[in-house]
This record gives sequence, structure tokens and C-alpha cells, in this order.
Amino acid sequence: MEPKPKHSIMVMVGENHRTAPIELRERLSISKEGRAAEIAKLAETLQAEELVVLSTCNRFEIYAVGDATLQERILLWMSGRGGISLEELKQSVYHSQDQEALKHLVRVAAGLDSMVVGEAQIFGQVKEAYQEAMDVKTVGRILGKVFHRTISLVKKVRHQTALDKWPVSVSSIALDRAEERLGSLNDKKVLVLGSGKISALTVKRLSSEGTEFIWIANRTYEKAVELAKEASARAVPWESLQEHLAMADLVIVSTGASSYVVSAEMLEKAAQRRENRLQMVIDLAMPRNVDPAAKRISSVVLEDIQDLNDMALANAQKREKEARRAEEMIEQVLSTQKIFTVANLEPLTQLTAVYN
Repeated sequence: MEPKPKHSIMVMVGENHRTAPIELRERLSISKEGRAAEIAKLAETLQAEELVVLSTCNRFEIYAVGDATLQERILLWMSGRGGISLEELKQSVYHSQDQEALKHLVRVAAGLDSMVVGEAQIFGQVKEAYQEAMDVKTVGRILGKVFHRTISLVKKVRHQTALDKWPVSVSSIALDRAEERLGSLNDKKVLVLGSGKISALTVKRLSSEGTEFIWIANRTYEKAVELAKEASARAVPWESLQEHLAMADLVIVSTGASSYVVSAEMLEKAAQRRENRLQMVIDLAMPRNVDPAAKRISSVVLEDIQDLNDMALANAQKREKEARRAEEMIEQVLSTQKIFTVANLEPLTQLTAVYN
């Protein structure tokens, strides 16, 4: 009798921010430097016919094609790399194969499995992981079709929903609100008070989007200098605060102070020097760093962390609603059509047919 043809399966084994501590994810991760060579070596080590590795700050996942024992080999490799017993590892990993692995990949790429539901960055990371595997030729007929069609479906899902339309971080909402009031921030003068995480995120986005005039003030001048080096910004002494308040169109405050660092009087003096041109002040600190009495100044628009948190909550609810729509779209495609069978890949071409 002729031997039966070998039946390959697609498996996915991974850990993410919900299932494993950051220390373990760090040990498993594959850094960008030298990643291509490591992926090629890993495919050989695992005896995988095809392999794609998705390694981000919040997840580590292996998508591979091989025989029925491939999943166990992946677990053994993860155990060794993570310095953790196989029994302990199995408590934090998740795994699936064929159709369920495909469904997981689509949900991941759509941002439905992310820490912030609907975030768009993961889609780019999935495409990058696929390209890296293509470059070292660890993608073949099966993963090639799976990733190509996944990317096509996710593009349609994101186009037909508003998953990433509603920002949920206060720094993003703050800048969106500023643009609503002031117009483009590219030619506006922006003063950032504080050098912590929120300030850093704010400065990074402002710089990346082309804002030319960014001043950073911090009680410890050296910290302002350090943050300014990371972007197209300029550190200014805390002692010049009143002067820069008068020049800034947008003031973003997020210091660790336990009381007001910007008084209503300071903003009133600034308004007079600005000849009452519109100024927006956003207080991202808790406790608040800007005296709320400044709201009485006609040319000043002051919003604080509570205002923005309310918006973030409302936006999160809108995202959840859009996420449910996306889940329904994906479920319809993946459950009503037999789009993934390793023995017969032809139905995979139907992956996006419902939403053409």
C-alpha cells in the first residue's frame, strides 16, 4: 500500500499581556536586531514547514505549519527560552490550530485582542511580522494565504467600522480637543509643563505631526532638557514660565505637584499680553495643577483631567460598540464559509467575499 500523504496543520502558540507577566514575555521576545536570522534558525529548530513570529511589547505568538507534534515542540522551545518549566509555561500560554488559529490572527490584527481595544498599531506589527518571514523564506503556501487574506479582511473591517476613530488616552483626546479649538497645531506655540510619561507622549505626538514650536518647562531643568532631546522641542527654565505662558497658544500641564502651579492670575496676565487672543489650557494632572478659577477668563479655554476622563469613557464605550460590530463581521465570514482547511486551501480565496 502507498503511504498516506502527510497532513500538515497550522498551529498558533502564544502569550500576551493578560496571560503572562512582562518578565516572561521579555525573555521570549525576539528583538528587531538580528530577528531575520533568528526566525530562520527557529524554523529549522522546530522542524516547521512554515513559520511567522509576532513579537511585540504586549504579546509573543508563533504561527507555524507542520506535523501533529509541532505544537509540543514549540512549547518545549518556549520553555527553554523562557527559563520556565513546561508545566508552569502551560498555565500561561494559549494555543489553537487551523480555523481557530486563523480566527485568532484576524482578531489580533484587527486590534480586538489588544490592551486598548481597536488600537491600530498591532495591524502594522502583524504585516511587519509577515514581511520579515517572507524575507527569510519561512512563509509558504499555507501561511502566505492565511496572512494575505487576514490582512485583506482586517482592512475591510477597519474601513467599515470606526474602531480607531475614538481616542481613549487622555493625551490623545487633549490634542484632538486642542485642534478642534485652535485648528492645526503645526504653526501654534505649545508649552508643556512637566516631563513625565503623559508629557512625553504629548510631545512625541506633537513632534511627529509637525508642530514646530514646542517648549518644555520642568522644575528640574535637566529633565526638561532630556525630554526635549527626544523630539523637536526646546527646554526652557521654570523661572520663565510667565513669559512663555504669554506666548503659548496651547498649554498642557502634567506635573507631579500637589497644588496649583499655574494660577488664574498668571493666565490673566498672559491674556492681557496676548491681547485676549484665544488660548487653550489643558490640565492633565491629578491633583489639578491649574487653578479652575481661570475658566472665568473669556479668552482662555480650560479643560481638566475630569473633562477628558469623561470623554475617554464615552469614547471607550463607542469603541466597544464598534468592536462588537467587527466581531460580528469576522464571525460571519469565518463561521458561515469553510475558508480554512489545510487539505484544501482553495476556499481561503472566499475570505473577504462577504464584505467586497
